[in-house]
Amino acid sequence: MNSQTLPATGADAATRLLQMIVELDPKLPIDDIFRVGHLLTMHADPERLNQANYIKEVWLELSLRLQAAADQQAAVSEELDNLASTDPQKFKPDQVWLLIKAIKVLSQTLEFYSK
Repeated sequence: MNSQTLPATGADAATRLLQMIVELDPKLPIDDIFRVGHLLTMHADPERLNQANYIKEVWLELSLRLQAAADQQAAVSEELDNLASTDPQKFKPDQVWLLIKAIKVLSQTLEFYSK
């Protein structure tokens, strides 16, 4: 089998997963359908991805985690925008701490998407 092609069972499982996501939220844009599917395959038990209730439960948990990360990222971004107008040679310890916190938030976000 060519490494570029998915086995039929893998493609069938992916199609079923995407169909269940659409059934859970028919108004979801296509790019979000694939994004949710990708996140579910990274963070959920693969043996249970055929169970609609389990998918809904994991999706809710992921949504809450993503919203918290987005809120945290927005707050840090605003603080960084304010910090950008400051002369780096005059940084105070709390401003250096802000930079460290921003790196940590970014690292957590990247880890979430690359697990």
